[in-house]
Amino acid sequence: MPSALAGLAAVAMMYLLVRRLAGRGAALAAAVVLAVSPMHIAYAHECRAYALAFFLAVLSTDLFLRATRRPTLALQSAYVIVSALLLYAHIYGAFVLAAHNMALLWRVVREARPLRTIQPWLAMNLAIALLFAPMVPVVLRWLSAVNVTFWVKKAYWFDITRAYWVYSGSKPLLLLAAALFVLGVRCLWRRNRAALPLLLSLTFVPVVLPVMISVLTHPSFAPRYGMVACAGFFPIIGAGIASLWWPLRWAATIAVIALSLSAIDGEATKIPKAPWRDAMAYLDRTVPRGDVVVVHIKAGSRLYNYYNTRQDLCPRPFDSRTLPVGLPLNPGQHVWFLLYEEWYPLRSMLDRGRWHVIAHRRFGDILIMELEGDSASAAQRSAPNPAPTTLP
Repeated sequence: MPSALAGLAAVAMMYLLVRRLAGRGAALAAAVVLAVSPMHIAYAHECRAYALAFFLAVLSTDLFLRATRRPTLALQSAYVIVSALLLYAHIYGAFVLAAHNMALLWRVVREARPLRTIQPWLAMNLAIALLFAPMVPVVLRWLSAVNVTFWVKKAYWFDITRAYWVYSGSKPLLLLAAALFVLGVRCLWRRNRAALPLLLSLTFVPVVLPVMISVLTHPSFAPRYGMVACAGFFPIIGAGIASLWWPLRWAATIAVIALSLSAIDGEATKIPKAPWRDAMAYLDRTVPRGDVVVVHIKAGSRLYNYYNTRQDLCPRPFDSRTLPVGLPLNPGQHVWFLLYEEWYPLRSMLDRGRWHVIAHRRFGDILIMELEGDSASAAQRSAPNPAPTTLP
């Protein structure tokens, strides 16, 4: 429900923001584009922070616009609070704030304003940083974890276009969105040139900069992280639709709606979900009392515990290379290894404890293996361990 409410509020907030920037026609078009966006609909159904972060990104941008046009203490305070909440909702909110600062600096340079005019703005950024300070240790731990291991695979430069494909919903929608985006830039350049730096920064900074970091350092970008970029992407598309002759305007709107609705649950925005309910039902009816269950990674234990119905199947979660079970096992005792994210090569994890795979079964991204410890004599334990067989 919180995500659904945030998704609905974001549509209303998108209308208000774009109406200030490009007029009522563009605002209606942008709100429609967001309301039928397959990505927006998908994450408005998810118990995650993305819909809330997007709503706060649009609200923060609206407050930024109002606070820079007619600065008052109330608007500046509201911007500081909402922007801090945006950072708490998702760390990629930092790229939204970076886009705001880039737009402001562009305005200062273009209008040749004295630097003292940005002193209040620097104070606001400092206030946001102070409000977010309690979260800094957590962010530093995240960054250190990303530098060691992370689920995101190798990043490439084409991940930039892939991100906008996800935000559009399909390849036909991406082509249509690209054409409308160009028209929107052209329209805003003619009618409200001051709005372009802000919207272009919002469109590209949350995607291009993280992809650049992921390519040059450690991969850490996923398209859903950068979906706050739609706070700039969709308003420009809305301006492009509004700039068309009215029959073409209706045709473009109908095309966007039809293509968006047909792309719901499509390849671009389909959210993969591991079948934890089925996996836990299998463990509940299969694991004998007294056996041990280990879960890699630790984060998977939360899902395990949610669907677990047996009080005796308490998992031992771990993030290391070694299973948290000592050898030798009790006679007849087995270990059930639930692998949710393969942070380390499976073969190396099994070899470290000299584990033998008796049986295995896969449930989507979840691999469950029944393991037997090598409890033979010391001479046998020093012999080479046979490789796990028939593992997918």
